[in-house]
Amino acid sequence: MDHDPLAARLRELGWPRPAADQPAPSAGQLWRAAWGDVAMLVVVLAEPQGRRTAAVAASHEPVGDDSALVVSTKQGLSPVVWSGIRASIGLFTLDQRLGDLDDNSLGALRRAVGGQRPRLWAAISDDLDDRTLIAANLVDRLSSLAEAEWLPNKVVGEPLGSLVRQAGIAPSVLGRALGITPGEARRLMNGTRQPSDRELELITRLVGGRPAANIAFDEKLVEDLDQPKFRPRLRLYAAQKSLPDEAAVRRNVAGAVLAMAARHRQPGRRNWEALISEVLDEG
Repeated sequence: MDHDPLAARLRELGWPRPAADQPAPSAGQLWRAAWGDVAMLVVVLAEPQGRRTAAVAASHEPVGDDSALVVSTKQGLSPVVWSGIRASIGLFTLDQRLGDLDDNSLGALRRAVGGQRPRLWAAISDDLDDRTLIAANLVDRLSSLAEAEWLPNKVVGEPLGSLVRQAGIAPSVLGRALGITPGEARRLMNGTRQPSDRELELITRLVGGRPAANIAFDEKLVEDLDQPKFRPRLRLYAAQKSLPDEAAVRRNVAGAVLAMAARHRQPGRRNWEALISEVLDEG
C-alpha cells in the first residue's frame, strides 16, 4: 500500500498501519476479493485447503435476509454477512484484507453457518422484495469467484513441441515467426512456458493445428503463486510486460520460474516463493 497517500500520511503521524494488506488467509478475516471485472466483500470461514478457502458473502449495504448478521471487525468495520451465501474460492482471488472479525462476531457467524438463523431481518418471500436483487448479485459474484482459474485449460491433441518437430521447424525459425528468442522458442517446445494467445494463434497457423496445453506446473509452485501477498507485484509485472490479464501474468511468471529452476539445477526441494520473488524482481 506504499502508493496509498492515506497510508503514507498515517505512517508519518506514527499511527498504526490500517488493515489493507495481503497476509496469509485465515478464518475470520474480511477481504476484498476480485477477479476480472468482479469484486466483492467476503469473510474467510476456515483455514485454506490447498489452493482454495471457504468464504461467505458480505456487503456494505445495511440489509440482509433471515440468514444475515451484522459483524464487527477489530478495525471498526461493520459489514452485513449473508451466511447462506457461501462458496469455495481460489486464494488468488483474495485482493486485500480489510479487517478481522472480533471473537464474538466470528462465533456468531459460525453459529449462523451451522444453521442458527440470526433473524435480524425477515426471510425473503417475495420476488418483488428489493433484497432479492442484492442476494442475486451476491450469489452471481461469489459464483464467478468460485469458478475463476488461471491455469491453462487442457486441450486434447499433440503437444506443441511434437507438432513443431513434425513440421520440421527449428527453434530459431519458430522464434523468428513469433518474434521471440530461440531460447524462448525452446521453452515453448519443451513445455516450460505457456504460449500467449497471440503466440498460440501464430503457432496454430504455422504448424497446421492447435497444440495441446502441455504445461505441467509444479503443484507447490502453483499454491505458492496463489498467495495474495504476490498480487501487488504480479500487477506491476503485468504492466511492465504489457500482459492482458491476471491469468496471463500468472502463467507467464510460473513458466519463468520453472525455467529459472531448471537453470539453477539445485538439488533438494525447491524454494518456489524465493524463485517467484526473483522473477518478479527482475521484471
